[in-house]
Amino acid sequence: MQDEEHIQTIVSAIHVPLNLLSLPGLTNVQRLHELGVKRFSFGNAFSDQVIAHMEACSAALFAAQDTAILYK
Repeated sequence: MQDEEHIQTIVSAIHVPLNLLSLPGLTNVQRLHELGVKRFSFGNAFSDQVIAHMEACSAALFAAQDTAILYK
């Protein structure tokens, strides 16, 4: 559900807070609040980014064999 009109229709048809999950194209919390969304989750998106960064740093550290890259 990413269409703003669809979101507004759902919000007006239900009597409980609507929770949406962050997806590409569905990321602007302020706009979703304006549409009536009360809860917004980002699931594992944040942890995925943290893990990807840690993997990249680990690979660079292993390749460089020098911990100086940790202090950039």
